[in-house]
Amino acid sequence: MFVLSKLFLIPVMLCVWLGWSSIMIAANNGKQAEAEYPADKAGDPSGDDMELWFPVGESFEYRLQWGVLTVGRARMRTEWEVIDGRRLLVIRGSARTTRIVERIYPIENHVVAVVDPETFLPLSYRQRVREGRRRRNETTVFYHDQGYADYTCHRKNRTKRIEISDDTRDLLTLFYAVRRDGMEIGETAHLQVLVDDDIYDLTLTAQEFERVSLPEHGGVRGLRIEPTAKFGEVFVRRGRMWGWLSDDERRVCMRLSADLPVANVHAVLINVSGPGEDRWVK
Repeated sequence: MFVLSKLFLIPVMLCVWLGWSSIMIAANNGKQAEAEYPADKAGDPSGDDMELWFPVGESFEYRLQWGVLTVGRARMRTEWEVIDGRRLLVIRGSARTTRIVERIYPIENHVVAVVDPETFLPLSYRQRVREGRRRRNETTVFYHDQGYADYTCHRKNRTKRIEISDDTRDLLTLFYAVRRDGMEIGETAHLQVLVDDDIYDLTLTAQEFERVSLPEHGGVRGLRIEPTAKFGEVFVRRGRMWGWLSDDERRVCMRLSADLPVANVHAVLINVSGPGEDRWVK
């Protein structure tokens, strides 16, 4: 599995959702291993919303391209939910191929991260993946206070206990942490991420500001960031990849590009919805 592409597409898990890994790279005492966290399990909790560095309820939509061909759409949204009496942040992502691509290789994937809003550490992460005839149904439950995470592959009835650090994150919450802190040109950030059942060390390098052309927002100034990943002592290298964060307080992920031996792959932001009164929400 080409893990770097998964790490590169942190913001929307585009590679994971579209099944491109072959070409690109606990809350409540552990009950997440079986929980679905459906939207109707609990409505928005009463009381004032906790202040975060992004508006909860925001939703992003991306167009996924293989060269000049559009091959799919990806969406991600955040929301408050009460789960087992706790007010938690839930990040949901989904993606599927276009009708034309679906005839050749249908893909429909869903991911859910449940996050403690006070520490912004993941409590659980679940992915359901349909890639052609292949299916995946996996859950990871994090126990940061005890230094481990439990990974479960439901289809194979296989579990694995993984040692983690005090700030190990899944891909979705890792991206939001980057949005919170931001980066300066020339700065590097060293992070740890749990991908499937393996731990990877991720280095992000902020390179320069560039103007990114978006279908609905025109040219927007953004910071280009390049990731590199290391598993153990081995760097994972196949092609190069970049992401662009908008140069504003929201730090929206506007574009993702990968220059790989087999193709150039892009994810381009086409819509932002939800709360807010900035330039992103019309």
